[in-house]
Amino acid sequence: MTKLEWVHKKAGKSTVGSRRRIVWQLAFVNDALRSKTVTSGELSITALSGKGRGGGRGFLDLALLKLDVLDEFVQHQTEKCNLSSDAKSIIKEVVDNHTIYRSKIGGDVDMMWMVTLPQSAKEFIGLVGDRPIHV
Repeated sequence: MTKLEWVHKKAGKSTVGSRRRIVWQLAFVNDALRSKTVTSGELSITALSGKGRGGGRGFLDLALLKLDVLDEFVQHQTEKCNLSSDAKSIIKEVVDNHTIYRSKIGGDVDMMWMVTLPQSAKEFIGLVGDRPIHV
């Protein structure tokens, strides 16, 4: 329960986006465990919350930073890249959900769906994702 309390605290006070921030943090932890970038032992209350660490930042703060960067890029920077609306919607669909991202990017998945995307869109997905795109 204490870990879930930290998820709630880190999400912020009843803002419009706090529900999304809570779901994102939980999905981020789940994805990290499933992709084996962390082990369950590395997700202590201190590691998650950052309490008692210099700066008071932990794994949940990293999740929220990545969400904020993702939102900034998807909502504002895609406009500056002159991407088509189709490319923007594909990018948003792929990078806005951990499960969809893992099902479409890297590993042994078929990435032929990316063939029609302009190189700038592929670079964009690589930038906001966690791995370079090679198609």
